Amino acid sequence: MSQETIDKTFNVDAPARLTLSNIRGSVEILPGEDNIIHVTAVKHIHNGDKDRTKIAITQIDSNHVSVKTNYRNGRISFPTRKPCKVEYKVRVPKACSVKLSGVSNTTAIQGVEGEMIFKTVSGPITFEDISGPIKINSVSGRVSGRPHGNHRHPGLPGLKWSTLRRVRRLRRRLTGSSRDESLL
Repeated sequence: MSQETIDKTFNVDAPARLTLSNIRGSVEILPGEDNIIHVTAVKHIHNGDKDRTKIAITQIDSNHVSVKTNYRNGRISFPTRKPCKVEYKVRVPKACSVKLSGVSNTTAIQGVEGEMIFKTVSGPITFEDISGPIKINSVSGRVSGRPHGNHRHPGLPGLKWSTLRRVRRLRRRLTGSSRDESLL
């Protein structure tokens, strides 16, 4: 299997922030050492346009790391012209805000505390043992998991769900009412 791997480590001040944008592939975010964000990116060059799929991993300021998959100078035309799949595995301080966007991703985040914003087009989002304000905007794809404290469902204060077509069903399942505006 042909792949390219990028491995970068950044020292960050508190409060740590991670911004990550991926087009195709997967994102896994796990707790790591305090004051360190460690990013491993694996680009699978056999299943996409390797020359136009670029990975940018930079430190924006003393507490902010940005990770981005770019698809340059090309229109996506499946199945002939498409970006490569990129798998990201990121270790962040336990206290870290995360802003994630993606087009076709599998997303998993575990054991992190801070503001979370997820914006995806398709693919599942799974979270486990996270805390802080959460906003999820997903066109399609399953959203599942447990916030911090082993609660049975994610209908807790601070959790904001925003999905197309499924918002009423989610609200009804989490609160018993499709009119509860506190989840929007």
